[in-house]
Amino acid sequence: MESKHLLQSTYLIIDEPTTEREYSALNAIHDSFEKVVVSLDESTLPLRNGIKHIQAWNLHEIL
Repeated sequence: MESKHLLQSTYLIIDEPTTEREYSALNAIHDSFEKVVVSLDESTLPLRNGIKHIQAWNLHEIL
């Protein structure tokens, strides 16, 4: 079965304003697709309002 994801990509999530900016783009979309922020951060961030964070080198795991 094919799944669809909405992706927001950023270089690094270094502070709260950056986090808010990157996640708010996906928060504004009201549908049932999985939403994911992709970055080059060393650690994975926790789930935020149902939006997952994944490191760019692990993107193949959800696609």
